[in-house]
Amino acid sequence: MLTHGKSFSDVLGRIMGLKIWIAAFALASPILSAHSQSELPPAPDYYLDAVIAMSLAEQYADNCPQVVVKHTAIGYIYQGVLAQLAADGFPTASPASNMQLPPQEETDALILAMLDRNNAATDPTASFCAEALVEIDAKSQIGGMIEKVSP
Repeated sequence: MLTHGKSFSDVLGRIMGLKIWIAAFALASPILSAHSQSELPPAPDYYLDAVIAMSLAEQYADNCPQVVVKHTAIGYIYQGVLAQLAADGFPTASPASNMQLPPQEETDALILAMLDRNNAATDPTASFCAEALVEIDAKSQIGGMIEKVSP
């Protein structure tokens, strides 16, 4: 866990170095050994957005004492993503093992793009908590997964 009060740029650097969920799912999946990634359909944008948003929401909550994860909201989002995957013909058991995932560099770019949508990555001196509150106030996908609590 990172120390509370670190600058957003410090924590963002740490996030960018982490293996986020989709990479972990891909490495852990035994199905990928039977299929090459190039034979699989590409991961849908809505799936990648949701996985990245969930990962960032957890990072905000882990690093800001003023923010907690809204587990019920994440559950609803996850169920919606699974329903959309099923409608699009993807198996819902181990979804990442049934789709081609982007390389880490593309995933890093997706993370920055998601943060930039609400100008959350524009001030490298801002505190991580301030950036979490920007997401909440903007009612972004990430902001919908976290909530402010009294310290």
